[in-house]
Amino acid sequence: MKIVTGFKNLRSYEKVNVVFNGLTTVLSGLTLLAVIAYTCVSFNQWRTAENQLEVSERPWMTVDIPNGVSDFSFHRGGHAFLRSALVLKNIGHSPAIGIASAYIVIYPRRNEMFDTPVKKQKELFEPLRKEKSMPGELGVGILFPGQQTSPLGFSASVAKETVDSGSFTFPDDPGKYVTPVLVGCVDYRLSFAPERHHQTGFIYMIGKYKPTEPTHYISIQVGIDVPLSSLKLDQCFFGGHYAD
Repeated sequence: MKIVTGFKNLRSYEKVNVVFNGLTTVLSGLTLLAVIAYTCVSFNQWRTAENQLEVSERPWMTVDIPNGVSDFSFHRGGHAFLRSALVLKNIGHSPAIGIASAYIVIYPRRNEMFDTPVKKQKELFEPLRKEKSMPGELGVGILFPGQQTSPLGFSASVAKETVDSGSFTFPDDPGKYVTPVLVGCVDYRLSFAPERHHQTGFIYMIGKYKPTEPTHYISIQVGIDVPLSSLKLDQCFFGGHYAD
């Protein structure tokens, strides 16, 4: 009888031990879940704080084209030529580094004005965000908070074929006309996060200015130059002006 009783006591001990081990496993699992949950919460809090710091302390770039700095001409062979200038300003709270500007003049057909410039902007300039070179390796500019550049001159030449493909006519007018569009962006980095790209985009309609119709956008006749005093650049009202 004593042996049987001992055997029963042993089995009871084993049952208790199994229950104890099971509870230990459950508690360990709950502890692990608590640690994971705490880590996730801490990470989210850190990311939120980082994002808030970036928004409040980061640089913000603006782009402007001053009046009277642009002209549009047609050269021998039929290609067109735009001369203009950009003024960049950092209105944020920390230096903007790795500053690079990119632009192109396109000639959308009249029925393409609503969407082609914005599509072309995304197609051409989104890849800049994938640039892996660090700003110091590129040898490009820096703008401190409140700092503004002097007008940065640039030029863009457009082939005759492109001009011809985007030209159109008016009834009772033998001339050909175009509606050039300047599409571009400024890509830059943050001094405290140089691997991350930010952009300020711009799209300007290029037309002829007439003092009698100062608010109207007038198409440019192919082959007739438009001097500084007569060229009009207006922000595109179909989009393309952004800052991220």
